[in-house]
Amino acid sequence: MIKLAGRVLLMFVWMGSAVAEEPTLQDLLDEGRLSVKVRLEPTTGATQTQQVAMVIEVATDTWFAAGTRIGLLEVDGALVLRRNTFATNFTRRERGRTWTTQLWSLHLHAQRAGLIAVPPVSLDLTIAGEAGRRITGRVFTPALQFSVARSEEHTSEL
Repeated sequence: MIKLAGRVLLMFVWMGSAVAEEPTLQDLLDEGRLSVKVRLEPTTGATQTQQVAMVIEVATDTWFAAGTRIGLLEVDGALVLRRNTFATNFTRRERGRTWTTQLWSLHLHAQRAGLIAVPPVSLDLTIAGEAGRRITGRVFTPALQFSVARSEEHTSEL
């Protein structure tokens, strides 16, 4: 009986070590299998009330297994508009791999001159993993900032 229990315990330990931990979105980022980029357009020369687009690009070398949710963005000194409720989806080839990509755009309208700080935006993602598994989690864009000059029309009001 003790011999059998030892074999069962040994088998359990061996099987337990063979079971890999489920990957996370951070693992995919670290492995270069998930990419989150953000940019502002225009990059320079913004003036008061001018639209500045915040473009968020999310790409994976598999596919999106569910809808992406973008967190609420509040920016001190700017109005934030989300004109599109859907992303622009496309694929691209890069370094021999096919990437599924989503582009999201938020529109910022600075209400004052000076430096505008854009906090990180949360992205809730579900990416297709191996063997039909889903990798779900939350990642954040980096914080950004841009400089806003007083526009001609606002200068003449002073």
